Amino acid sequence: YRIEEFKSQVNNPENKNLTFLAIAFQVGFNSKTTFNTAFKKIENKTPREYLYYKSIESSVF
Repeated sequence: YRIEEFKSQVNNPENKNLTFLAIAFQVGFNSKTTFNTAFKKIENKTPREYLYYKSIESSVF
């Protein structure tokens, strides 16, 4: 649930000035390590990799 909310918030233009960590805390994570571990377990990539691949998909389509 929190990972999906994170992905939603990252894609929200209103949050463009927030860091990944700030958004992770905003959606309920209490530490960077816990967030990164949970994200990688669910998405099979780090948050940075996720956004990189998402930006490539956006530019292709």
